[in-house]
Amino acid sequence: MPATVDALVVTCVDSPLHRADKPALAEYLRGKHVGINTWDLLTASGGIRDLVAADAGGRKEALLHAIRVVHDAHGVSKILFVNHSACTAYGGSARFRTLTEEYREHADDLQAARAAVRQLLPNLDIRLFFATVEERADGHFVTIDEVR
Repeated sequence: MPATVDALVVTCVDSPLHRADKPALAEYLRGKHVGINTWDLLTASGGIRDLVAADAGGRKEALLHAIRVVHDAHGVSKILFVNHSACTAYGGSARFRTLTEEYREHADDLQAARAAVRQLLPNLDIRLFFATVEERADGHFVTIDEVR
């Protein structure tokens, strides 16, 4: 019998989201708003960016293939896409005039990525999240919100 997990989480490779000493993403996923206990983690530079970027080339197909493999191998019925502020693959926060502008671009990309994956796997529950990463003297502070 294949292993099963509650979800597949697709996010960026940037460490503030899933550092071992400050697991903001893991704590959020296990919390009352998401409530999953087991997941496969798929990281890519920019999170879901390669699913929607015009310059992604073969990386889009590679990411879709990885999602399909996890879906088939682990019985995944839910996918969570998590992007974050200050993402290097998006040009960092300095590329945007405001956090609202940055959020809007990520939200649009997250929604487009959901549409791309639904073409491949139409019955999946796909939830979208944006993490705001704030740098502080004592490290990073991460706030995660669901994108509607």
